[in-house]
Amino acid sequence: MRILLDATSGARPEKSGVGRYVHELIAAISRIAGDHSLCLGVRWSRFRARRFLPNRQDGRPQDFRLICEGLDWLRSHPFDIAHGLDARPIRIRGPRMLVTIHDIFSLEFEDLAGPRFRSKKLRRYREIADHADRVICVSEATRHRFVAAFPDAASRAVVIPLGVSSDFAPCDDAGVRRVLAHHQIVRPYFLHIGLLNSRKNLPTLLLAFDQVARRHDEVELVLAGRKSHGFEDIARTLQGLEHRARVRLLDFVPSGQLSALYTGAVALVFPTRAEGFGLPVLEALACGAPVIATDLEVIREVAGTHFSPVTASDSLAFAAAMEDALGRPSTEGERAARVEWASRFTWDRAASRTLEEYRTCLGTALTARS
Repeated sequence: MRILLDATSGARPEKSGVGRYVHELIAAISRIAGDHSLCLGVRWSRFRARRFLPNRQDGRPQDFRLICEGLDWLRSHPFDIAHGLDARPIRIRGPRMLVTIHDIFSLEFEDLAGPRFRSKKLRRYREIADHADRVICVSEATRHRFVAAFPDAASRAVVIPLGVSSDFAPCDDAGVRRVLAHHQIVRPYFLHIGLLNSRKNLPTLLLAFDQVARRHDEVELVLAGRKSHGFEDIARTLQGLEHRARVRLLDFVPSGQLSALYTGAVALVFPTRAEGFGLPVLEALACGAPVIATDLEVIREVAGTHFSPVTASDSLAFAAAMEDALGRPSTEGERAARVEWASRFTWDRAASRTLEEYRTCLGTALTARS
């Protein structure tokens, strides 16, 4: 197969969320693709940043292709598969079209995006539903919501869960101490990983932490992630806290430091309103860390029974769960069970399933032609 992957969302120095998916899937497909030819497409807006994309596994120069859809549509292309890795189809003639959908909450929640962005996303999802040969959803919950919005795509929508890198594993005490010292973090601390935005529901977490901090003089809350849409509300809540001095804003943290942060935390606290998958939850479990998270369908899909479920808007319930985690440290057996659960999610498995969908699409195309 000759495969074109739109890697634009991964062409940036910081890799989180969808960017992590792009990097990990490309690397895994490269490992197991055998004789298949792999080319990374990058749109003009990020083409100069293509150096941040993964290198080939065999050490040879990476094969890049500039995606210019207006011109590309005028001629045929030497690809069998064109896969948009971030909810955006590659509009070129010739190959079978696949698109990965990570979520549709910009359509479901009016306060998570402006009208222009929502309108653009709606047009894009409609095009995917109408024209994609396969719609790859990262979770069953995401597929359910996409199909509810676009029922005509139901027969072409499949679920391929994300994986967790082998880099995420319980960290030894020396490694934890080194990373905590670098960020000047003192134990015990609760951890949140992810963008600081409206969807992550951080005002609820801040109010919960303030209640916990009144009874525990030593505890801190560490928020690791970039400021994003809706941070103004988060900042206002933070300013009103009695114990705001014990809330640490770390900004973006490189993936190489995350295992130590997860391992050393009392728990990952994840009060999100909506998720397409919830990769920080899986990463925390892979490091053996307890997880306190919103009781969502997708979190149950990713974490099974290995998390403490709480209603998203209930700061009192989050505070109670945090108090419980402080008062009852995990046993070695509980930590091992979390690690074992997370080991079921691998990027090689995700890549293998993705290649299966490519072959299915090509087989369908050949049958149709014959």
